[in-house]
Amino acid sequence: MRFLGPILATLLLPSAASAVAQSPPSIPIIGTVAGTLTRGANWCAVERGTSIFQRAGSGSARIAVPEITYTAVPTTPPATPLYYTLAGRVQLIFSTATTGTAYFDYVTSYPTTISRPTFTGYKQTYSSGSRVLTVTFVLNFPDCSVVVAGVYRS
Repeated sequence: MRFLGPILATLLLPSAASAVAQSPPSIPIIGTVAGTLTRGANWCAVERGTSIFQRAGSGSARIAVPEITYTAVPTTPPATPLYYTLAGRVQLIFSTATTGTAYFDYVTSYPTTISRPTFTGYKQTYSSGSRVLTVTFVLNFPDCSVVVAGVYRS
């Protein structure tokens, strides 16, 4: 009878493992990125739409975006603005916990400041109860920085 108490406690009380906050799944998660626009000396924008996110632990992250555009506006008229369109998979390689370099696939003809911009302010939060992952970071193009914000449900 004296063993019944510990057995019942083990069966009925939540375990220590379930009390620990869960990490987001390391498999790809589908969600949506918000549309954002930054206007200044140059323009850059993120198109709102379907997105896929994947990150295993603290390693690199992969995110698929519908479209990111960067417009370099010349300072001396009548020069024509230069338009760059980036879409598809982006790999985020971290140099610190919140900064690094974003690598866009299939834009080898673009200048590296466009095809390999730095990113800053990376933040990732996951709610295991609602199974919602939010990811935000800032892409830094020449004279234009734009926020990428996504919400994903696992």
